[in-house]
Amino acid sequence: MKKILLPFLIIFVTPLISCSYGIDMLEGALTERASFSIEAEHDGASTLTVSWEETAPEHFAGWEIYMTIEPWNEYSEYKVIAASEYTALSLPSWITFNDNSSLAADSSRGASISVEVPSDPDMRGEYYVRAAIITFDEKPEDEWSDPETPEYYGDGENPRYDDYVNHTSVDSVSGFCPVMIF
Repeated sequence: MKKILLPFLIIFVTPLISCSYGIDMLEGALTERASFSIEAEHDGASTLTVSWEETAPEHFAGWEIYMTIEPWNEYSEYKVIAASEYTALSLPSWITFNDNSSLAADSSRGASISVEVPSDPDMRGEYYVRAAIITFDEKPEDEWSDPETPEYYGDGENPRYDDYVNHTSVDSVSGFCPVMIF
């Protein structure tokens, strides 16, 4: 029986856990942290491409993309490397923050981000990428124009920067996807 089961596990389970999908299923079953999967790939030069199939929820504010700042350490600090209506805080010099207006679109299914190969060989390696869905918070009742209908910040065609920064929350976060940057 062991001779039959082992090849099955290698052939059918290994591809599932090679990136985000299999790990997300397991993580989603154990916790509430990962709720969707992403794919990430570095072209070996200067572009990190991240994609997903998740659809945006009601009161959607934007997508944000995060990456670890240390190689080979999935538990290191994650930094926002791409978003809309956001200002990056202290990224390593080889990562260019991507202020991407397409990440404000609920129809967006990915982004390309400028991530150079680090000149320091010790900073090259496997990094971990996640994406998050950001939603606008509900306004306090005393700010509603109609007391019967709850309202949300960011309503309208172009949510203001202040609404995005001060009145949003993370709705859900993807599972991590390892990406090699050499």
